[in-house]
Amino acid sequence: TSKDTESKWKELFIVFNASDKAELVPVSDGSWFVLADGMETDCCKAAEITADGKVEVLPCSGMILAR
Repeated sequence: TSKDTESKWKELFIVFNASDKAELVPVSDGSWFVLADGMETDCCKAAEITADGKVEVLPCSGMILAR
């Protein structure tokens, strides 16, 4: 594999929320970065994970997490 085509991300977590209310979704332990969410695309910010290991996904939207 060429270095030009290698991803810096080893793992992706993609979730869709079809509900009309925000949902808390459990994620695996560790640090995650938000690549896209219901407000932004092409972002790379630290995910806000609750004390019990969940992220909030906005209503009628999706979220792409990476690490």
